[in-house]
Parts: sequence; C-alpha cells; structure tokens
Amino acid sequence: NFDGQYRGPVTVEQALQLFSHKILRWSVPFVLLAVFTATFFVLHSTAGVVLLAGQIVFYGAAATGLALERRGIGVTLLRVPFYFCTQNAAAFAAVIEFLRRKPISTWEVTR
Repeated sequence: NFDGQYRGPVTVEQALQLFSHKILRWSVPFVLLAVFTATFFVLHSTAGVVLLAGQIVFYGAAATGLALERRGIGVTLLRVPFYFCTQNAAAFAAVIEFLRRKPISTWEVTR
C-alpha cells in the first residue's frame, strides 16, 4: 500500500518485491484458468490425464471445504485448497471489477 510515506529511490529488491507481491499475485487466477484449460489439450497423454485428475481433486477438495465451512465444520486438510481458491477467486473478481472501472473501496483500520 502506497500511503505517501515513500522516501528515496526504489531499489532493485523493492521493485522485485512490488512486482512479486502485487502484479504476480493478481495474475495467478488467470494463470490457473489457463493451465486448467490447457490441460484439456494434452489429455491424449498419461501426464495430461494425471494433471487433470489432480486439478479436479484439488478443486473438489476446495469445494468440499467450502460446503463444510458453511455448515460450521472445519476440516484442517481441506482448509488449504479452500483458502487458496478463495483468495484467487477474490483476486480474479477484483481484477475484473478494476477492468470494468468500478470504484475501488479500501479497507481502513478502526481504532
């Protein structure tokens, strides 16, 4: 978050941190979607079938984690895929909202 308190030139390390933390994080949902789609083009190979099966199991675990969370049941093993998918779905929605030029709301600390 750039709050106007920046002082001095940007170092290479700071530029890489900004790039990896912001830009790459926002692109992950689109990369995941591209990988999932691309997997269908390699189903003629055993590796393609295994990759697709792995993705289906992972996203199925996330969906199961969501269903259990809504019922108030927390399964530790399912929290990781659930959290991963939730965070990437939020990033995807945020990028889409940004591209549609919707107003950006920010979170502010209540003291």
